[in-house]
Amino acid sequence: MEEDDYMSFTGFKETMETGFSDNDLKIVYTLHAKYFDHKYTVPCGCGGVRKMDTINVWIKDLQKIYDNGVQSKKLSE
Repeated sequence: MEEDDYMSFTGFKETMETGFSDNDLKIVYTLHAKYFDHKYTVPCGCGGVRKMDTINVWIKDLQKIYDNGVQSKKLSE
């Protein structure tokens, strides 16, 4: 994970401890789109449970990348 993204996700994780809003989740949507190569998407809110299931999966996906720490840029850049 790039350093800026790592810091943003760290901030989100701290926010999660006390609860979070839809606005706080934007970092999850943004980072998941970036690291899992899909368009920025907000999970459908029509089924609250289904939306939270998706968000929880995305957070777990990002946690795996986060656990690898900050990665340096590629040498070719």
